[in-house]
Amino acid sequence: MNPSTLTSPIRNVILNEYFEPVIGKAFRVTLSLIIPFIWGIATGRTAESVWIALGAELLAMVDYRGTYPRRIAVLVVSTLIAAVCTFLGTWAGSYFVWSVLGMGLLAVLGGFLRNTGDHGPGVVLAGLLLFLFSLEHPGHPAEALYRSSLVLRGGAWALALILITWPMVPLSPLRRSVALTWKAVADLLDVLGQDDPDAGHPDYARPAKIEEKEIALRDAITHSMAIISRKQALRPGKDNEVFARLAELRKTASLLGASLAAVRTNLETVYRLKVPVPSSLITNILNAFSHATQRVALAIISNRAEDRAMAALRVERATRSLHLLGKNMEEQTLSPAETLTLRNLESAFSEALEQLQESIRLLNTAPRSAFLSTISFRNLFSGIAILQGVPSFKDEWNPRSFIFRFSLRLGLAVAIGIALYKGFHIVRGYWIAMTVMIVLQPEFGATFKKAGQRITGTVTGIIAGSLLLLVQLPLWAVLTLAALSCFFLVYFVRKNYAVAVFFVTIMLVTTLEIAAPVSLSTTIYRLANTLAGCLLALAAGYAFWPLWERTRFPALITQAIRANQAYLERLARLLEQAAPDKQGMLTRYRRKAEGANSNAYASLQRMMAEPAHKRHKLEQAYALTSYNVRLTRQINAIAGRASYSDAAAAAPELSRFTALALPAMGQLAAAAEKGTSPGPPPSFMPVINAFGERIQALSGAGEQDGLLQDYLFLQAQADKMIYELQGMFLALGDPQPRPA
Repeated sequence: MNPSTLTSPIRNVILNEYFEPVIGKAFRVTLSLIIPFIWGIATGRTAESVWIALGAELLAMVDYRGTYPRRIAVLVVSTLIAAVCTFLGTWAGSYFVWSVLGMGLLAVLGGFLRNTGDHGPGVVLAGLLLFLFSLEHPGHPAEALYRSSLVLRGGAWALALILITWPMVPLSPLRRSVALTWKAVADLLDVLGQDDPDAGHPDYARPAKIEEKEIALRDAITHSMAIISRKQALRPGKDNEVFARLAELRKTASLLGASLAAVRTNLETVYRLKVPVPSSLITNILNAFSHATQRVALAIISNRAEDRAMAALRVERATRSLHLLGKNMEEQTLSPAETLTLRNLESAFSEALEQLQESIRLLNTAPRSAFLSTISFRNLFSGIAILQGVPSFKDEWNPRSFIFRFSLRLGLAVAIGIALYKGFHIVRGYWIAMTVMIVLQPEFGATFKKAGQRITGTVTGIIAGSLLLLVQLPLWAVLTLAALSCFFLVYFVRKNYAVAVFFVTIMLVTTLEIAAPVSLSTTIYRLANTLAGCLLALAAGYAFWPLWERTRFPALITQAIRANQAYLERLARLLEQAAPDKQGMLTRYRRKAEGANSNAYASLQRMMAEPAHKRHKLEQAYALTSYNVRLTRQINAIAGRASYSDAAAAAPELSRFTALALPAMGQLAAAAEKGTSPGPPPSFMPVINAFGERIQALSGAGEQDGLLQDYLFLQAQADKMIYELQGMFLALGDPQPRPA
């Protein structure tokens, strides 16, 4: 199906399905749940089919990513874990002590395993839920062994469904991971295209959205590199020619993202100076670049000739839209400063356009032998030779570790839930522990937020599901309800969490009670147990070894400042050496700086969600993070300019600026780490004056207009970096004692 021939809503659904196949996964998970039930009804083995269906559905829900061989290996191991947990739960259910200890120990282990990758939380939840459900139906070892064999059958059914559908998917996990980096760039362009010049300073109009998209781009690149690194892609081998090309496309997306930093910086200057350029023209250019980027992403993921041709056409349209900017400059009467400002913007767009053109070249020169068909068993085993690292928890076995504390917290909380359930013989008491393990998150802020969503979804789901079963629906209607609930659970889990919880609750009610009588008292017990579980999760998150962000943020912002310092220092050295391919040689430093910014920004977001009395100098943390993110963006802009302008790279004023900025960043990092005052900032006036004198000298030389343009750009970036640095000095000045 060609998405370009469809209407907009359907086209968006199809395009999203290419990048994130949610509907396909929802159908697969639904089949994994319903087919065992149908088998059970047909053979008169309904009770056994419940365990097969639960095992298959929980394992099919896991978010398997990476190469196909790795996905298969993770699914097999997950099935074994689920079977073992089922066996242990069935056996331990008859003993109070073993039920409590077993649940607690498994939860502690799960707290570590949930951080092994995207699949971690799903695998842990499947194992813990099956152990918990088994406690409700205890039995002797032989029965436990038989029940675990049913779960193994469910895992085998889930594996069979995945193996059947994988060859029908028109892309390998490697291509999807690279395409998602391009889609993240397109999303960033969409947000940039929403800026309104009349709003004043766009950097403050939508900072949260733009920073969110920048972080999403960095995360997409990081996830792609977890599947295949550049070093792995460049290894000798027949298939590695494909991997190398994909790695180059990912690198191009990264460079395009860096080029957008210069675009955004120049747009800010245009808006601030109110340069007379039609806002619709800027919006059209950004939209054209966004559409071209989306088409490149689709061409990578679909590997169809028509999509490659459409991507080339979109890039050509982006080229024409950029030409309109130059034409507009020629038709208007502009001052020299306005002309140079627009030329800087045009140069920034041109650099971004070069990355788009490079992507078309890479797509059209890709090895055809490796891209022959969208439905190919070759895709199934692509990347089989790429080794994936095994997560290590060596550094997490200490009381200061975030994961260590969360694991103990989770284990103790669910153990308390089981103790209440078994000790007081609470009807449907397993809902207490189940709610705890679902609601409790590593951060208190996330726990508090999700508790509200889960309470809303769970309570409404329990009421709706129980009331539907109270009317004694026929079995086919119950199965239909379970199937629809399962489908919409998978569909909404990433879109609307509260709605997803509503459907998962209905699904659990129908599947767990499909052969059991339902009464009004059962519904009341479920509601009470769910509320008790939420309260227990909140209490555990607050009281059991919390690690508040005020203790973590200083180290993270220090790392971010030092990463910027290393990035700027590396850039300065390359400028002194007149090294070629400066952008390529700076990739590692830029990636490290952007990654450190993402970590600091995430810590800030978590701090904002914590109780007010647990925060420490939130305004200071916000200021430091914002200033440092903008510093990275401005270093990106300078690096991009210096990569194609030797005159800009050789500017002595730039060297003088970095000689002052680097020690200043060192002062800031030390102050942020120790919680002390950084002292007075250095005086940048000599650098500001030097730029001003050079620009004044060049203003009268018309033949050096290009050099004047370079200096005006560098002066603007230096001014902005000085502003950010001085803002950080002010934010860190006169610090208050940091709480313990």
